[in-house]
Amino acid sequence: MKVEISENQYKVLTRALSMADIITEAVKEENPELDFNAEEYSDLFEYFTAFCKDFHSEEDFNKHEGKFYPNRQFEEFIFEDILSNYEESYFWEELSDKLGRRDMSKKYDMKSQKEMDNLERFKLLDKFITPYEEEFIENGIMNLYIKKSKERG
Repeated sequence: MKVEISENQYKVLTRALSMADIITEAVKEENPELDFNAEEYSDLFEYFTAFCKDFHSEEDFNKHEGKFYPNRQFEEFIFEDILSNYEESYFWEELSDKLGRRDMSKKYDMKSQKEMDNLERFKLLDKFITPYEEEFIENGIMNLYIKKSKERG
């Protein structure tokens, strides 16, 4: 099979493969018990970087011992412009979601939640999540405190 892509599509593809490689390596490090082959992502990224000259993208890579590696500018774009912004966005979304789910579980037990249809449950959950999203957009963590329970001392 032969696939033809433009120079721009090559840039997008190598960036996407780089992100997949970074993420799968991080997941593998943190969760070695997971059964997936993270090396396949690295291998695929390495395979495509070898075509950088064909797509006039040599400026994104450095050659070392016959292999092409992302240069500093490429890595800064991936880490600083894409992944760090994603992590920031994901952090707030995940925090709001977890706090909203916690609050909903305090008010509605699992039995009553299971009795709701999906749409009703999601709408209700959104009512618990939205105040956190609004708070974090407005104030970040400035009003976030850890309250120690009496049982923990």
